[in-house]
Amino acid sequence: MAVSGAQVSNVVPAAPQGPAPGTAWDLPTYLSRYPWPAEWTRLGRPLEYFWRFDLPVSRESIWPFLSDTSAFNQRLNVSRMRFVEKDGRLYGSATNGGVKQSWEELPWEWEYARGLNNVRLYSEGFVHVVRVRYILEDDGPDRCRLYVYFGWIPKGLKGKLLIKIGLPQMEKDYRRVLPQIAEAIRSRVSLPPAQPPPPLSEESANRLADIRTQLLKAGLDPAQVGMLLHCVETATDEEIYRIRVKVLAREWKLSEQNLLVTMLHATRLGLLTLTWDMICPHCRGTRAELTHLGELPKTGECTVCGIEFDTTSISALEVTFHVHPSIRKVEKRWFCSAEPATKPHIQIQKTLQPGQQVSIPTLLAQGRYRLRIKGERAYTFLDVDHGSSVAALDWRDTEAGLQLQSRTFPTLHLQNTAAVPRTFILERNAEDRDRLRPVDLFCFQEFRDLFSQEAVASDMHLDIGQQTILFTDLVGSTKFYEAEGDSVAFAEVRKHFVKAYDSVKANDGVIVKTIGDAVMAAFSEPLKALRAAHQLQMYFTTANPQTRLRLRITLHTGPCLAVNLNQNIDYFGSTVNMAAKLQTLAEGGQIAFSDSVARDQGVARFLAELNIPVEKLTFTQKWSGNEVPAFRISVS
Repeated sequence: MAVSGAQVSNVVPAAPQGPAPGTAWDLPTYLSRYPWPAEWTRLGRPLEYFWRFDLPVSRESIWPFLSDTSAFNQRLNVSRMRFVEKDGRLYGSATNGGVKQSWEELPWEWEYARGLNNVRLYSEGFVHVVRVRYILEDDGPDRCRLYVYFGWIPKGLKGKLLIKIGLPQMEKDYRRVLPQIAEAIRSRVSLPPAQPPPPLSEESANRLADIRTQLLKAGLDPAQVGMLLHCVETATDEEIYRIRVKVLAREWKLSEQNLLVTMLHATRLGLLTLTWDMICPHCRGTRAELTHLGELPKTGECTVCGIEFDTTSISALEVTFHVHPSIRKVEKRWFCSAEPATKPHIQIQKTLQPGQQVSIPTLLAQGRYRLRIKGERAYTFLDVDHGSSVAALDWRDTEAGLQLQSRTFPTLHLQNTAAVPRTFILERNAEDRDRLRPVDLFCFQEFRDLFSQEAVASDMHLDIGQQTILFTDLVGSTKFYEAEGDSVAFAEVRKHFVKAYDSVKANDGVIVKTIGDAVMAAFSEPLKALRAAHQLQMYFTTANPQTRLRLRITLHTGPCLAVNLNQNIDYFGSTVNMAAKLQTLAEGGQIAFSDSVARDQGVARFLAELNIPVEKLTFTQKWSGNEVPAFRISVS
């Protein structure tokens, strides 16, 4: 049954997906399924090539290699290409056989682990049109069959000759490269680079050695320093054009935080540079790379997706690293636009002509997905679950905002009811967990210490999501200053700042600022904030003869904004205000915290381990008059 919201609709099935089950494709079968449009065949007669490759790996395992058509083409010895975006369209150029070629790259279509296709319309060169399609099919356990189709409409005799000479060689290259990829998959080893980078100049090598010495003097892990420098020296341009810390840490089996510390120090020493990249929320492509956070505009634009987006949202920016050009000049080289690989979260992208309907069997595993039409902001959510009985879903271009469900591997019936072509996109709803967000740096003390000049623009605020804010306050500080004198009191207050810094940093927090003799800190997790607060109170107790200071500490968890205050990154919002106002509930040696902190499971376990009585209180918000629950513990 086909389900669309609460209605059942009748969808005319598309043409058969291919040959009968168990039957191999051939060129006539392919052309009956994917005929040439008349407006292109009027330009000339196509030259067509159809190849079959039997591979000893699953289609899911080889899909990442096939969908990254740029890396794949480089291994095939395809010439380098250059691409520019203009008015929402993608244009490419290359030189083949001494002939310059220019073309418009039509939007790609693909289905995860099932196939992809691409069309190029040429304005210069020896062809009018090129069509390429990959088709992947299962061929038994851990085996698949790949069909590759090339269709060319040449310009004149020279174009025909170049194609007839070049395509047989290309088939040989496919038969050379595909077994190499399959063997790497089966052996679980990395493929060697298609083209290793040239050696560093003597000047760059000497500078690299000097930076190594300085990094080791800074106390950084020698093994991590060695791995980073080796990567800078030997990785290909494609591998280190944008260095993503979380990806690198996973590949090297290192702690993200430790590697980030090394890379931040390497940036300060001139080995790397850091950029704040504006990311399109739809295609997740980089729309701009900013050298300083203060350069960030309030809105960004992705002409390819046809949208504008808010750059202050929590997922609109990514922090990446690059090799400093004084060490090595790295440029992104393209051997194809590789659209499926640049958008790995998109499982299906299909353009339908006016009135067209198609049925697509999918390989969707359990999880949540989003359905959208290119250029529109509205989503329909699809929950795929083993327990669902729905095997097929209708999706029309006019529908959005629905909540759909299906079993795994459902069939999608797409229908374009508009008078213009529409591109249907199905993508995973999961957040990009490999993205290093600004808040990951804002909550990292080494970043604040090494890059204190970085701040958002004075009229901007960034959404940084949930944070736990900690405030310390000296109890009786005025009397202490009067009794002890300024010099003695200052020494004691400085001890408070040092201990606060050490405890906050040890629990992965950051000192946001000091206010008089108080400290404001932030943490990504409530438990880490409570641990830091408890450590501070354990030091500033009456039983410790090394200090006469007493602290009150308050905690609150909630959404925060990052703003510019005195050219520094400060936090603002009701969460910060609430954390500060809770100080009316605490005295020396006490920690008061909100219900949002108390609800955290890690906090509950920690309090149970401490075996300290927890008082439940009521806090009256003076700005609203509301009474909210709060809690307090006394540390001795």
